[in-house]
Amino acid sequence: MRNLRVLRFDHALPPRLMQFRVSIRMLAQALRPLTGRFLAWKALPFGVRLGLRVAELLVVSLSIELFMMLPMAVYFHRVTLLALPVNLLIVPFLGVLLPCALLTFAGLLVWPSVAFIPGTATAAILHAVLRIVSIFAGMHAGDMRIPMPGIGTVALWILLAILAIYAVRMQRFGLSIAGAALALGAAIIVIQHRMTRRIGQLEVTAIDVGQGIGCW
Repeated sequence: MRNLRVLRFDHALPPRLMQFRVSIRMLAQALRPLTGRFLAWKALPFGVRLGLRVAELLVVSLSIELFMMLPMAVYFHRVTLLALPVNLLIVPFLGVLLPCALLTFAGLLVWPSVAFIPGTATAAILHAVLRIVSIFAGMHAGDMRIPMPGIGTVALWILLAILAIYAVRMQRFGLSIAGAALALGAAIIVIQHRMTRRIGQLEVTAIDVGQGIGCW
């Protein structure tokens, strides 16, 4: 979408992207008499870029959330179904948080008396992020405790993950198959399983945290 009016950039793109770029250029040319030059050649490409960025964030966040279901269930016995909306809400804050934190650090080194200005902004953004996370963490879907998946469930999830990775490389229906495989893999992890118990025997689960042993 950058330099949309420069035709020579089209030839460096794959055919589908080149066709998409040409379509957006034709749309901008049709809108120019109605909306003006700025909206047609500046606002329209910016809106398309923004939409593509948001779509990319959605796809990446959802893929990671689905793919991490098994490790979360195995190592922490819990999963979250709200990581996607949380990421959408806090990523813009994190994009501002890091520059504010760097400004605070630089201010402390150069001019400590004014470092409270970026420091205040940093604290406000950090508290907002923590508040958003705590709200979603308090929901049942934000912190679902599940028992250890069985061997069959783990094996099926691995096969579905391999299918998803292979399907991404397919030219037709690849993304649809990959998404369905990841969604099915996440579903078999989230579905409640019965906990394995040994009747009449005392069971002790110990977690080594490095500095001590906690027992339940």
